[in-house]
Order: sequence, then C-alpha cells, then structure tokens
Amino acid sequence: MKWLFKLAMLFLGQHMQNRAIDHAKRQGIMAYLQVLQSSRRLIVLALIGFVILQTMILAAFGAMVTLVLLWDHEFQGKLELLFGLFIGMTALPLLGLIVLGSERVWYKVSGAEKMVDDLSRRNAA
Repeated sequence: MKWLFKLAMLFLGQHMQNRAIDHAKRQGIMAYLQVLQSSRRLIVLALIGFVILQTMILAAFGAMVTLVLLWDHEFQGKLELLFGLFIGMTALPLLGLIVLGSERVWYKVSGAEKMVDDLSRRNAA
C-alpha cells in the first residue's frame, strides 16, 4: 500500500512540475510580447520622426516648384499633376507606417503567434 502512495505522490509531483513549467512559459511569453510591443512602438516613433522630416523637406521642394510653375498660368494641368504627385508621395509613407505599426503584422512576423499557439495546444492536451 505504501508503494501506491509513493506512486500517487510521484504523479502528483510530476503534474505540479509540468504546471509550474507551463506557468513559467506563459510568463515568459507575456514578457516577450511586452518587449515586442515596446520595441515596435519605438521603431514606429522613430519612423514617424523620419517621415515628418522628409515630408517637411518634400513640402519645401514642392512649394518651390509650385511657386515657379504658378508664374505662368497656362500650366494649370501641370500644377494639378504636381499636386497629385505630392499627395501621393505623402500618402505612401503614411501607408507604410500603418503597415509597420500593425500589431497583427508584428505578432505574426516575430513568431509570437507560433509560441502562443504551441502553449495553447499544450495546455489543451
């Protein structure tokens, strides 16, 4: 009867050890996700600063070109084309920032999705 008690204690100890390991993994994944989120925010802020600087330079250049072209009123079509180009040049970096700032993209690319799925499958089993 004593061996049965030892066997039960062995299984209970193994179960508790597995739960402790799963808890440690869960905590590690949570810390990893927090670091990932803060590094993503830092990169996004740096990119926003860079894009703002580039947009200011581009706007100054665009104002200069537009000023030169405004002296001759026959170029209205050229001005509309220039305006469209500058709007497009502003919209493309903005679109890039939206994609780079997406948590879903970072979640998948970083491998966090796989780690969370593996942990969920292990907890379900």
